[in-house]
Amino acid sequence: MYAEMEREKVIEYLNEIMYDGKSIVIIDPYFFSKSTNITLKNYINDMEKVLENINEVLIITHWNKENYEKEVKEFFQKKNIKYRIFKTRKLHDRLWIKNKTDYYVVGSSFNSVGFSFGFIYKLERERIKVAINKYLIEKINSSHLHKKIKQELEEFLAK
Repeated sequence: MYAEMEREKVIEYLNEIMYDGKSIVIIDPYFFSKSTNITLKNYINDMEKVLENINEVLIITHWNKENYEKEVKEFFQKKNIKYRIFKTRKLHDRLWIKNKTDYYVVGSSFNSVGFSFGFIYKLERERIKVAINKYLIEKINSSHLHKKIKQELEEFLAK
C-alpha cells in the first residue's frame, strides 16, 4: 500500500518485484495515457527502472487519444525489448504478470501510480491465477481482436 506523492517509492518497489523478470504482461487501460502528474521524460525513466531486465513485454490497453505510445515503442526498440501491444475495451483492471507465474494487482495505472493512494498486491493462490487466465481469455475472445491475435494472446497467457 502506498500513500499520495510516493511515486519514487512505488517505482523502486516495482523494480524490486520485476528485477528477476524476463517477460511481463501488463494489463492497464491507461498505460500510455498522458498525465498532468508526470512528464514524458520521467515516464520513460520510470519505465526503464521498472523494466530493467525484461526482454519481452505484452501490453493490453485501451486506445487513448493523448498518449505516449510512440515514445514507449521507441524506448522498447532502443532497449531491444520484444513487445506486443493489443488494444481492447474489454479489460479494465490493472494486472501485471511476470514470467507467466507471478501475478500482481496494481491499483493505479502506470502513468499515475504513486500520485494517489493505491496498492500493489501479489496473488499467491494458483486457483486464482487459473481463474484470472480463464477470465482474460474469455474477455479477449469476446473482443473485436482478429482471430490470429486472439490465438497469440491465448498462447501467451496459457500455462
